[in-house]
Amino acid sequence: MIKCKWRAVFPLCLSILHSAVTVSHAETKVLAMAVPDECWSTCGGPYVAAANGMCLSGTPKRNHAYVWGLGKWKDKVWIGTGANIAGIGQTASGGLQDCEFTRDSKGNLINVLEGGQSQYPGVPAPLRPFLGDWRPPQVWIYDTVTGQKTNATPNDPLINETLGLRSVGVSNGLVILAGPGRLGVNVNMFAFDADANPPKYLGSRSFIRYSNIRKFVSAQNIVYTGVQTLSGSGEVLRWTGNKNDPFSFTTVGLVDNDAVNLTEHDGRLFVGTWRPSTLSSSVGVIAGTDRPPAGIWMSPPIPNGGLGLLHAGLWTKVWEVTDYEPDEVLASTQGVGDLASFAGYLYWGHMNPPWSVYSAFVDAYGEPSNVQETRNNLRRAIPIFRGRDFARNPKIELLYGEAELPRYNGATQSWEIVSNKLGVSPLYGAAGFDVPTNVYTWTMAVFDGKLFVGTLDSGINGEPTEYPGADLWFFKDANSKAKAWTKTGFGHPDTIAGVRTMVPSKDTLFVGTSSRANLSPDGGWKLIGIKP
Repeated sequence: MIKCKWRAVFPLCLSILHSAVTVSHAETKVLAMAVPDECWSTCGGPYVAAANGMCLSGTPKRNHAYVWGLGKWKDKVWIGTGANIAGIGQTASGGLQDCEFTRDSKGNLINVLEGGQSQYPGVPAPLRPFLGDWRPPQVWIYDTVTGQKTNATPNDPLINETLGLRSVGVSNGLVILAGPGRLGVNVNMFAFDADANPPKYLGSRSFIRYSNIRKFVSAQNIVYTGVQTLSGSGEVLRWTGNKNDPFSFTTVGLVDNDAVNLTEHDGRLFVGTWRPSTLSSSVGVIAGTDRPPAGIWMSPPIPNGGLGLLHAGLWTKVWEVTDYEPDEVLASTQGVGDLASFAGYLYWGHMNPPWSVYSAFVDAYGEPSNVQETRNNLRRAIPIFRGRDFARNPKIELLYGEAELPRYNGATQSWEIVSNKLGVSPLYGAAGFDVPTNVYTWTMAVFDGKLFVGTLDSGINGEPTEYPGADLWFFKDANSKAKAWTKTGFGHPDTIAGVRTMVPSKDTLFVGTSSRANLSPDGGWKLIGIKP
């Protein structure tokens, strides 16, 4: 039986409809994909590992669903995976006791969550209701010259205590793959010498000061990353490590929430934040979420030699999600997605997780008298913004969004339609790039003179959608609306839910996907190459 848990963090109960084909462009090719790591037979049945991707019996299962971390050094693309991430997130708040199944539009079983019934031996029985679908993350290397992929997962006990490899950092032949610990109260890192042939594993380290990490970015040849602390605040770290001492960092920025995605713009670093929640780590459960709204912080000008410790307290908050969203409860669940510098502007979008909004509403106001009306008014597709002159006189434009939005009035216990907080209409179209099920601004990259924007298309709870599957959009310049590269998961509408990560190179944009189909032969993560 398929069950939808509205107090969940991530959706797995997704009704999928076939429709339009992928928008055609030059070359879009699947370069690598997940291999079966398990042979599944029945819910709650014995765990059987796949042997070199093969199953003598049972259904091949691809647990590794996300290219959660992605990086490139010379001819090699480095991939850090996350297994059943959507399912684990779904059960983080309340736990999953019963098996849940997802079927595609033709009725084929494409995904299973076993939760507390899982017999995977790597998870202690008391944790199975929450982590029964977890599997240790993997490291894969894709060779752009030979087209071969290699499993480089280190034989390190710490990998078995890591939720997933959410971030890849690259600097002078040193590669770090990092991610939150399995319980969300530390960050684990794994280092490689990428110049060695084959790449040499250098060891690991666990950071107990931090609870989450997402992205590394290079600015003026210095690499930075953002983390969440155990208190729920955020820090921007400068990576000062080398092959002899890989795990050396200096704090160069202090922000009010989880420091998520970073980019360089106008000679400064900008970082988007999320409030602590079960969507980001266990800090949201342990420490609560009574913090300022998510937003964007700007560093002081980057001096020669890069940001240092003395710059840590000099950052300025230049945007909050409440600068657009009029409903405070809705805003409390929203984050800032990826951001990028393009054509003289800083571009960004929001993260609007629909699967946590209803719980927040109930926590604030109690169960509504009209549940469907409430759910309808809580839906938000992603707005897309751009801005400039942040250090002097910020000018913010709404590219995609809504001029008016529903806001709940707690005094009258009714919904009212009000203007967005910016008081402007969108320049180009409705929120979500005119696709109402686009709920995450997951990743951005400048490639081939264009700005690419990858989303998560939720299609949640049977909501009809003309275009199921992940979207990838691009702006060709600062004067034109975005065009769709694909609105149907690159032609895989049943299995590619989101464009999770992107790394541009000279001639190829490497795209890492997320999947909601661990039992489909087309399931699991994919690495896609786009050539202009």
